Amino acid sequence: MKRRRVAPALALLLGWLTLAGCIKTHVAMLDGAYPPSSRVEILQEAPARAYKQLAIVSAKGVVTTDELLARLSAKARGLGADAVILLPVEYQAGLGGRPFPILKGLAIKFE
Repeated sequence: MKRRRVAPALALLLGWLTLAGCIKTHVAMLDGAYPPSSRVEILQEAPARAYKQLAIVSAKGVVTTDELLARLSAKARGLGADAVILLPVEYQAGLGGRPFPILKGLAIKFE
């Protein structure tokens, strides 16, 4: 009987370990894509110079903020963005109610 009690706990643990390293990204296009860029700046606020809005990019997962920023930057680079203006961080409840961050940003192209 003890085996039956351990099996659900083990399955839950394995599921959590599988999801723990996952990062999900999403892109909502606002303008056409450009050739990939080699570098993307991460900005806390809108720049003074003129720019085009390319897309809203987001990344979420049970990982560090640095890992999410790296994935956000990679997505924006693939769209040809020059920078990402970060939007306020949101949080979503994960397994066991522990919150994890959702980073969003506006991918932009300088004019």
